[in-house]
Amino acid sequence: MGTVNDLLKCDETLETKDIYFAAALHSLGYHFDSVDKTDLAHQQFKFIGKELSSLEVQWINGTLIGNLSQFADSIRRMKSLIHSSD
Repeated sequence: MGTVNDLLKCDETLETKDIYFAAALHSLGYHFDSVDKTDLAHQQFKFIGKELSSLEVQWINGTLIGNLSQFADSIRRMKSLIHSSD
């Protein structure tokens, strides 16, 4: 069995400006790390997890599958993040 550091090395970091892809990742249970609001016109959502690049390909190809109710809830949460003041 690997150490925690070994497991963390397997995780990818992915940043996206696409609020809908960010909501899809959130609805699938991927770890939301942060939102960068330095450019108010183009916020970036940062996620950490395994196989994120594979999910991005599925998203682009229209083959990503998930729970639509959770997706809708995640859209609301992502919008709340970009409109909140820090």
